[in-house]
Amino acid sequence: MNCSPNTRMLCVTLLLGLAAGQVAAQAPAANDVSDRVARYARIMADKPATDAWKLAQKFRALGADAVTPLLVQLDGDSATVRIAAATALIHFGEQDRAEAALLTLAERAELEPTTRATALESLGLGGRPGVGEPIHALLQKTREPALRLAAARALWRVSLDLRPAAKTCLEELLRLDDPDLRMEAALALAAIEEYALALPILRSVEDEPSQRGRLARSYLRTRDAERQLQSAYGETARFVGTRSKYDVVAEVIHDIRQFHVDGEA
Repeated sequence: MNCSPNTRMLCVTLLLGLAAGQVAAQAPAANDVSDRVARYARIMADKPATDAWKLAQKFRALGADAVTPLLVQLDGDSATVRIAAATALIHFGEQDRAEAALLTLAERAELEPTTRATALESLGLGGRPGVGEPIHALLQKTREPALRLAAARALWRVSLDLRPAAKTCLEELLRLDDPDLRMEAALALAAIEEYALALPILRSVEDEPSQRGRLARSYLRTRDAERQLQSAYGETARFVGTRSKYDVVAEVIHDIRQFHVDGEA
């Protein structure tokens, strides 16, 4: 179909306009993410470090386009924002810069213990095994109980080799005069299934209508269930039918042991 020069010119103008619109739509998307990171950082700058988790979730929701502006936030003045940015960056795979920032915050003696502990908690949740040695060094030189608790938790999560040191620290914290820290240490030991020394403290609060009471009840039920399973498992060595009150569980464990653990996978 033949078009007049004016029609062709109009079509070209429309196409150029559409192309320009697409480019303009893409540029503000990246700018918008950067602006939102900066806005969130301003709002949360003066919040306590324990609010860093909430901010990190907001940063993560912005997607991978947030990585570059988040890297900028690692050098900011607010420890809360830096922890949140580092936590989000670990999620996006930028672990080198993020782990270094969190370690720096954890080692800064002039910061509040809760701020340093929050940085350690983030390291424990997302850090790689290589951060185990610096966390262990911090654990050895600090006497601040809250910081030692956070360091021990983080150390247990990131380093298999250094778990004995983490466990020893948690057991030492059970002897503190502070009842709240003793309870936190007992809950931390229960979380790693080290119940022996923690049991008296867990029993003392299991009837409380509180968060720590609910946690204590949960861990105690888990321990009781594990002991029942161990009892049933021990009976499978001479398994001859369904003579145990845990007969169904015993039979399943017997089959698993027969055909997987001791036999063909």
